[in-house]
Amino acid sequence: MKYIKLFEQYLNESAGENEISLTLTFGLTDKVKQWFENHLWIKKWETDFESKEASEERIKQIGKMEYIQEEFKVHYQYLNKFQNGISYASDKNAGISSNGSIFNSFPRLDRSSVAFKHISKIYDLHNNTNINSSQNYKHLERLLGFEDLTRLKESHSSVKSTTFVVGFGTINLESEDLKTAAYERCSYYALVTICVQNDNSIELFPNLLLIKEDKDPNNNEVVKVESGPYCKIDFDKIEDGLKPEMMDHRDWFKITQVEDLPMK
Repeated sequence: MKYIKLFEQYLNESAGENEISLTLTFGLTDKVKQWFENHLWIKKWETDFESKEASEERIKQIGKMEYIQEEFKVHYQYLNKFQNGISYASDKNAGISSNGSIFNSFPRLDRSSVAFKHISKIYDLHNNTNINSSQNYKHLERLLGFEDLTRLKESHSSVKSTTFVVGFGTINLESEDLKTAAYERCSYYALVTICVQNDNSIELFPNLLLIKEDKDPNNNEVVKVESGPYCKIDFDKIEDGLKPEMMDHRDWFKITQVEDLPMK
């Protein structure tokens, strides 16, 4: 314990002016919304018969993307290469509460919130109770990365990335089997994964997830994922001081609010 306390004291004393601890609120721009709402990737899935078992299915109607949260908050921390990371921040509007710690922060969603229903559906895709869990896991791992999946399962480990569900839509399918027609439906989700890279820059990745739904939720299946381009905020800009209305290098995400976060 003596050496641990000495080490902690060393960290506190050696911390300089470079310490950065912020709560950043990001908003969606029209550019990223256009990418989320471009349905060409869904049309491609419809005609990709190799990835479909039931080739007689056809898309009847694609529902409009509904945004659950057009703004989302994260904690960003840089501490002279010690304890750097990014995590969820408390957001009452999204039904998310967090203790604010970089190393022990995860979404505690209000079960009555709109987001809880949809996020739970995604979380349950790789549970052992789902008959498609192995294949679903592979899709989600490619989309979110191993670290995020560990977070989904364990929700307590140190992380440098975090994922938000920002929107969803539905797709009605046509089927020759009228008995199952009521359940021939897919949901598609707009996700944003935020990462802190090795150079302490921030990168935001828009992603899309397509789920084939069943009357039994344990049979829900991931049928397609689509990754968007990375959107970067360089560390030198973070050091100089981020301000509202600043954007990433593609102008896909904008910063709407910057708050100083007290050091823990």
